Amino acid sequence: MIEEERLPERAAALGERVRAALPGVRGRGLGLGLPCDAVRACDRLLELGVIAVPAGMDAEVLELSPPLTISEEDLDRGIAAVLEAVS
Repeated sequence: MIEEERLPERAAALGERVRAALPGVRGRGLGLGLPCDAVRACDRLLELGVIAVPAGMDAEVLELSPPLTISEEDLDRGIAAVLEAVS
């Protein structure tokens, strides 16, 4: 299934889409992190209907790991929510 649906290529392409929209994001594919006040960002994201978790020793990174099968529309909604949460 992974190869049939070209999930590695899809994850790489969608990860590039996220990196283009969210400056400072690091990681590969759809396993990404955004340096910020992650606890505050997670609280705001939850209000917006997006589940995310803080990472790092001091919760200084917002972990972004959407499913490999996420639609482009849902990914764009998630990006918009992250932008709102960290602004």
